[in-house]
Amino acid sequence: MKTILFVDDDRSFRELFRRVFQDEGYRVLLAEDGAGAISAAGVEQVDVAVLDVRMPGMSGFEVAEQLSALAPELPLILYTANDDMCTVDARARYAMACVDKNTGFTELAMAVSRVLSPSGRRDAFRIGLPPRPATVAL
Repeated sequence: MKTILFVDDDRSFRELFRRVFQDEGYRVLLAEDGAGAISAAGVEQVDVAVLDVRMPGMSGFEVAEQLSALAPELPLILYTANDDMCTVDARARYAMACVDKNTGFTELAMAVSRVLSPSGRRDAFRIGLPPRPATVAL
């Protein structure tokens, strides 16, 4: 069973997420802030983390940056009411997808499914994000 870490400061939204994704067959871990997310990812086996962008204290971008340092292979999805933020903040490069909260859970479920697909080429797509710049070998 795949495990999703969902991080959002809105308690009712976290609980709704848990119900929806548990019904889809996922194990769901919840965190209300960035510190809780980093703590959970350090202790639990997490297959994907879904991060609210706007949270008190540490933003989802900051959490993405720290989680990427802690677990570079952990796929991250940014989940926000303003997906334009994902195109202007350089820390969005740590994420595999940026999903607009206003689309409900359908688009998020598709992003989670695609990120967790066994294709092995996670860098080949970045849902809702610009492509990563190509690296140049010196």
